[in-house]
Order: sequence, then structure tokens, then C-alpha cells
Amino acid sequence: MLARNTLARAFKAQSRASGLRQLSTKTIQETLAEVIPERQEYAKSLRKEHGDKVLGQVTVEQVFGGMRGIKAMLWEPSVLDSEEGIRFWGRSIPECQEVLPTAPGGKEMLPEAMFWYLLTSKVPTAEETVQFQNELASRAPLDPSIEKVLDALPKTMHPMTQFVIGVAALNQHSAFAKQYTAGMKKADYWKPTLEDSLDCVAKSFTIAARIYNNTYGSGSANIPALQADKDLSWNFSNQIGFHDEGFIDLIRLYNSLHTDHEGGNVSAHTAHLVGSALSDPFLSYSAALAGLAGPLHGLANQEVLRFILDMQKEAGSDLTNDEVVDFIWKTLNRGQVLPGYGHAVLRKPDPRFSALLKFGESRPEVAADPVFKLVSQLFQVAPGVLTEHGKTKNPFPNVDAASGSLLYHYGLKTFPFYTVTFGTSRSIGALSQLVWDRALGLPLERPKSLSMEAISKLVAKISDLAITAGIVFVTLVIGAVILVSRELSLRGTVGSIPKAYLPTKKEDVPKPVFTLISNEYDRACVIASISQPKGRQQEGWGRPGTPHEGVHFRSAILSTPAVLRSVLPKTSTSRASPLSPLSVRPSPLPEAMRPLADLYEQYLVAAQYGEKEPTEEDYDSVVKIVAVFVGVLRGAVAS
Repeated sequence: MLARNTLARAFKAQSRASGLRQLSTKTIQETLAEVIPERQEYAKSLRKEHGDKVLGQVTVEQVFGGMRGIKAMLWEPSVLDSEEGIRFWGRSIPECQEVLPTAPGGKEMLPEAMFWYLLTSKVPTAEETVQFQNELASRAPLDPSIEKVLDALPKTMHPMTQFVIGVAALNQHSAFAKQYTAGMKKADYWKPTLEDSLDCVAKSFTIAARIYNNTYGSGSANIPALQADKDLSWNFSNQIGFHDEGFIDLIRLYNSLHTDHEGGNVSAHTAHLVGSALSDPFLSYSAALAGLAGPLHGLANQEVLRFILDMQKEAGSDLTNDEVVDFIWKTLNRGQVLPGYGHAVLRKPDPRFSALLKFGESRPEVAADPVFKLVSQLFQVAPGVLTEHGKTKNPFPNVDAASGSLLYHYGLKTFPFYTVTFGTSRSIGALSQLVWDRALGLPLERPKSLSMEAISKLVAKISDLAITAGIVFVTLVIGAVILVSRELSLRGTVGSIPKAYLPTKKEDVPKPVFTLISNEYDRACVIASISQPKGRQQEGWGRPGTPHEGVHFRSAILSTPAVLRSVLPKTSTSRASPLSPLSVRPSPLPEAMRPLADLYEQYLVAAQYGEKEPTEEDYDSVVKIVAVFVGVLRGAVAS
């Protein structure tokens, strides 16, 4: 820490010697101290009022498909919309380009201004931008111990591996780690996190430049000194030997565009995840860089550039659109993808691509470059081909479709280093959110994982619940239909009954009285109507004029077990069935009568549970069977 303070003082002295005036504007620390309480209150109200609200569902396919589309992560600085593209605190890229300050003489927004904006949600003034630029410049020099670590790494080591090591080594000077070990309030976690994040961003550019010189140049001995009155992109370009103003402006734009792309991508999510364990910003971002080094994340612009150079080599530079289409089809028919097209979230052209394309088209020397011309031609024809091909959800270009060609145009042709330039930029967005993680007190991230067996069980349970819910729903629908049909039938019945006399007219009495009289009259008519006999024979009852008149066969059959129980011997050792008292063991009947007992039980079951009413013949059969049983049982008792 002492070494850093010494370097900072020396840098500030250089700033004064260069004539930089000290501006009386709010610092980034002061601005955040004003903004954070308001966001903290917003977070509290969201959790209190909507904590139990559902944001979406999770499908088995999403679990197997990289969790894409699952809404389960808080990310403040940016939100990615599938149709509009990225928005930083609600502003689109063109809107950011419109309001964020540029460097003197430059045309593109400054990464320092974007950093301030992502941290605070406030657009910095020109004065605040200069002040912030100077602060970051004062933090950019490396401690000699870090320089020794980087210089000791072999040139054959991949630049991203060196970058991971360099950023992780900054941890030895972490303000957060030191204050956490000493003990501090949780409410103050964001303050040393901010200090470390500012250091990490500023020093990342210096580390990247040193890696470039050690790997592709003549080593660190001749690296130009940092200029206190220049921005990070200018110093980076100068230290790697690129002095073209077009290249410097490209690096400014590149670093501003690549800062943040919401939190679900590998590098941003990794920084957030590792940071949730309260690892300091240096460790968190070094882990993010390891994710950025993966072929599916940070290497895409190299793949695009290789594809374009291969197309140029195979088909030539001055191609017609039809020739470009033929080459695309040849690529697709070989089972290969078209690099730089498609995106996990976007369904429209990436606004970052549009900004880079506009950058190239606005500069005649870039627009005339054969490689960049092929980029423009691909944009004109590739979406149509991919749409016809039918296997791409988003046939439009992403940012990688243009970025590599622009770096290549200005002479940066060391492909493995492209991801390092991506890494300097992404530190701005990932670490801005890490400050907000600490300010909002976000906890350790710990999602639930499932095995395939656990998924199968859960899906089966959900299916059972869905079936039950479906049955309940269908039952409710059927019940509603029955109620409606009964209501309609009732109204039809009432309407069909002649009303010879109404005791009152509507105007004779108050409306409530008339309504009550009418309703009671209708009810009496309905009761009288349905009470009328519909025929001589009622199903399930004895016919009038016969010995069975007045007999309800179902009730009479179900009363016979009581008769049998009255004559049964009380020596049974097992329990009888709920219906037949003859099913006890040992049986009170001779074995030869067992079939007759079974037939009797069938009659009982039919009477108890059957929908059809028992007939006169059923009743007579049961009476005869019971008479036989009574005779046998009484004889057994007597003997």
C-alpha cells in the first residue's frame, strides 16, 4: 500500500507539472455516497412489497441448456433486451454516445466517462470526467513486485493466462481484504471495494500493455512512461506502440462498448459469483478473466477474423454479394457455423456491432480496407442466407462480427491478444456491479442443483399435481355446466306451466313485494308440476294393486341382513363383510350352500352400489334365498 501511495503522489506531482488544474467537482466517492442510499431504499421496498412475486418458471430444458432465460440475478448497470439490445442504466448505446464526454480532439466516448456512469447511474460532466480520468491515471502505475511477476512469465504463456496472474497478484494490496480482516461494518463494504475496483480497472490497462511488450515486443525495458494528462486508452495505445489517432479512438470506443452486457455472461457472472464469497475485486476479476479466455466467450472476434481472412484467401478480396452468398452456403453445407452471427439473447442486430460498423464507415481509410469491406458485405447478405437456412434463431451480427477487423486494420494482428483488450474493457462493467453488490448487501450466491434422478422425481410430482389440478378444473366445469343446464331447464318448466291467475299486478305493490310473490308462485308451480305422477309404475317400487304395492325394493333387500343376523349362531371367530353376515368364518352354512350365499351377496352389492334400481324379480329372489337361510340357520341352532 505504501508503494502505491508513493506512486500516486509522484503521479499527482507530474499532473501539476503538466499544468492540469484541480477541479472543484464531486469525486466518484462523494457521488456514490449520495446515490447509494436511494438505491438501498428502493431495494428494501422491492423486497418488502414484492418479495413473494414470481418472476418466471424454470424448465428442464433450461437446466440442461446453460440456464438461459432464467431470471435469477440482480444486475444494476445494464439490462439486455432481445429486441433493443443493451441499455446502460436505461440508455441505449447511441444515447450514451450522445451524452458521455469525449477526449479532447477525440470523437468517441471515453471509457472513464462510461465507468463513472455505470458506477453512479449519473452522466458525468466534462469536469467530473477529467477529474475521474486523472484519478484513474494516478492509480495506473504498477508496484515493482507486480512488474517482476509479469516480467518473469515465459513469452510462450498465453496472454490471457498472464493477465489472470497479473490481476490476481494485485490482491496483495487489496484495501477490502485488509479492512475486512481488521473488522468493519457490512454497510461500509462498498467503500474499500470501490477503491480496489478503481485500482483494478486502471492497472488492468497497464498490465495488458506490459503483457503485449513482453510477449510480442522487445520486453518491458522500453515501455513508454504513463502520461498523467492522458486517458487510459491513450496510455494503453502509446505503451503498445500504436500512435494513430484512429486506433486510439477505436480503443476508446471498443472499451466503452465492451464494458458490460448484463450479468449472465460468463465473465460478468463469474466476477459476481466469486465476489459474493467476499473475495476482493482483484481475485474476483482474475476469475472472470479465466472465464473470458474460454473459446465460447472471449475468442469469438478472432474466429470471425480468421473466417474473413480465409474467405479472402480462397475467394478473393473484391467479391460480389452473390459470391459472398455462395461462400456462406459452402460454409454452412460443410456443417460449420457462420462466426459472429447469432447471440444467446439478442434477436436483432447487436447495437455494439452497429456502432463499430458506423465507426469504420465514417473513416474512408477503414471503409476502403478489403477486410472491412467483407464485413460490410456479410452484414448485407448473411441474415437472408441464415434465415433461409433455418437453423439460427438470430441471423444478425453480434459485436464480434466487426471488432476484430477494425483492430486488424490498424495493425494489431496478434490474435491471442484480442481477448486481453476485451478484458480491460469488461473490468469496468463487472467491477461496477461488484461495488453495487456490496452496497446492496447481496448475499453469497448459492443456487440449488439437481441430479437427473432428482429432476425425474420432481417432474413426476409436478405431473401428478397437474393431473389433479386438471381433474379439479374439469369437475368444476362439468358442475358449472350442470348448474346452468338445470337453471335453463327450470326456467323452461316454469315457462311451460299455465298461469291462469295472478293475484296482483306489478304496479299494485312495491317492486320487492311483487318479486317475492312472483318467485314464491313460480316455486309452487314447479313443485306442483314435478309432484304429478308420471305413470302407474315407479321404477324400484312395487306395482299398485299387487302384493308388492308400497315396497321399495332397494330398501327391502338391504334390510334382510338384519333378519339373518337375528338367527345367526354367536360362535363366529372372524369378522363378516359390511354387507353380508354370512361371510364369517367358520361358515354357519353347509358348504353346499356356499354358491347360494355368494349369489345373495351379489344381490346385496347391487342394491347397495348399483345405479339401476332392483326389480320385482330381484326382490322375490332375495326373499326366497333369505327364507332358505333362515330355515337352515334355525335348524342348526336347534340341533
